[in-house]
Amino acid sequence: MISPRRVLARPMASLNLALLLFVLIGCGDDPTGPGPSIVDTWERDTGIGLVSLTFLANGTLEATVDDSTNSGTYSIAGNQITLLDDDCGDQAGVYQYSVTATQLTLTLVTDTCERADVIAGVWLRT
Repeated sequence: MISPRRVLARPMASLNLALLLFVLIGCGDDPTGPGPSIVDTWERDTGIGLVSLTFLANGTLEATVDDSTNSGTYSIAGNQITLLDDDCGDQAGVYQYSVTATQLTLTLVTDTCERADVIAGVWLRT
């Protein structure tokens, strides 16, 4: 005779594994948490003027210098952020990033577009 406990053990083990995978996969690539979020507007004086970067929760970004705005997208994997924008076409820029309550630090990993001179550095939350 098969024990009811044994019959329930397999579905419960599968459910536990599914929940664990959901938690592991769901964490880390969310720009809104845990911890301080990248989603906000950040500013930095880059030598070409005051530049602002606005990261939205839907994966889009806007970069503004003076009255000129450039649009693009971003994606996050672990502690790296990949940027694509209109000015650089399909040339992706990859940066290591860290966020505190007041600062966003972007460190160049690889970027062949001229935006690297502007993007890499410390940004202040506005």
